[in-house]
Amino acid sequence: GHFVAEGSELDLELKRELKGGTDEASRTELKRESAELQKLGEELLTLRAGLFDALPLSEKLVDAIAEAKRITNFEGKRRQM
Repeated sequence: GHFVAEGSELDLELKRELKGGTDEASRTELKRESAELQKLGEELLTLRAGLFDALPLSEKLVDAIAEAKRITNFEGKRRQM
């Protein structure tokens, strides 16, 4: 597997395939889920190291959060999230 940015076109397309359809309701649901995950990612970025380390997160997610913390450019950080 490879990293797919949350909310990207590829991410939305893969989620549509998993749901088995492309109807408007599922797109709305996907957008809502994407926004919720985006907010969660932003909250994870603000956690103290001790709290963050205590969470049972996948290595892939920990790596993505670490990368987002290293990015200083606003647009780059927005794309990473």
